Amino acid sequence: GMGGLADLCDRYAVTTALETGQGLEARFSCPNAENNEDFHGKMNIKSKMNLRSPFLKYGEDDNVGDNKEEKRDVTLVLSISKPDVTSKEKLLRQLVEIDKQINWFVRDHFNHRNATEGIKFVGLDFAGSDTKCRPFVLAKVVEKIRRAGCNNLTYHAGEDFMDLIDGLRVVDEVMEFLKWNEGNRMGHCLSLFTDVENYYNGRHYNMLLTKQTLLDNLIWLQIKKKRLGRSFEISAEDAVNNKIQELFREIYDRKAPDDLDTFYGDAWNLNGERFD
Repeated sequence: GMGGLADLCDRYAVTTALETGQGLEARFSCPNAENNEDFHGKMNIKSKMNLRSPFLKYGEDDNVGDNKEEKRDVTLVLSISKPDVTSKEKLLRQLVEIDKQINWFVRDHFNHRNATEGIKFVGLDFAGSDTKCRPFVLAKVVEKIRRAGCNNLTYHAGEDFMDLIDGLRVVDEVMEFLKWNEGNRMGHCLSLFTDVENYYNGRHYNMLLTKQTLLDNLIWLQIKKKRLGRSFEISAEDAVNNKIQELFREIYDRKAPDDLDTFYGDAWNLNGERFD
């Protein structure tokens, strides 16, 4: 019943937040960097409501801890939507907007309390579709955030994908291109826990994905195979290499580079490579 659910929520919140000395982190969408007056108005309302954990009671009857000063506020994590990479012009516009939001976050809200709003932002969360934005697109954004002193980062990965390989690849790309390290988190990662045989059997081994995604998947497979010291059967090796050459000619109108690591490993140039 609802009583049981409420009790579970209280216990979960206490276990994951108060007992570890950490505040609960709630995601809050980015304001419009050009005009965030409405955002500030909403934040002031939340401040006047004395924003706290929705699962814990902080009235006079509150018995969570003897010292009332130990009660934890709800802190906020700024949620940034990944850009929709459908054209170079659209991507650049969205990256400019993200940059403005990052500047706003670092300047006015990160790691300190704003006197008028009273709510603390402690980190950033990258949310949105993996199929519309690969991790390397945000490599410079993440680097800038870390230079500003913020490393409380979460990246949603492996949640939606065209093919299971594509879903596994995005998790690996977050680790490699964004240099995800201790203190960083990844959300979902459903591709890591998907039964491979059931996944492909359920689709009768028919996948619907773009040529670019298929090419990227095959290149990633070849690179990871090489780095892990694995090998394909000769027939499979020939089929993969032939398909890479075929797709590269169709997409880029030239032969694939002999060293696939050079093409794959440079996150800074991949974006220009795709649109040139």
